[in-house]
Amino acid sequence: MDTQIDQEKKRLTVDDPIDTDTISKLTALQDARLRIGDRLLELELERVRLIRSATSVATERQKLFERVLIERGLSPNQPVSIDQGTGQLKVLSQSEAETIMTGQQAASPAAANG
Repeated sequence: MDTQIDQEKKRLTVDDPIDTDTISKLTALQDARLRIGDRLLELELERVRLIRSATSVATERQKLFERVLIERGLSPNQPVSIDQGTGQLKVLSQSEAETIMTGQQAASPAAANG
């Protein structure tokens, strides 16, 4: 008989209030969710700042390559190789450029040489 009484006590209805421990846990979980959301937003904003910086660096690099090539009477998209030690510039054929660029992703053949 006692177990039947215990089972009847455990059955709750929609009119029964939620206990304070459960309310506290729900509140703590919601707070944790909001903190995680704030942190994700901070990380996303940092990612955007890094992308902007990377884009700026890539643009500057591309302009520098183009200037070097144009000063020498070459097309800004001309594939070249630059010896970092001597500064010697070597004009590459398309097949040479493709061989060098294998495995690399670049905006243009000139940007891959640096």
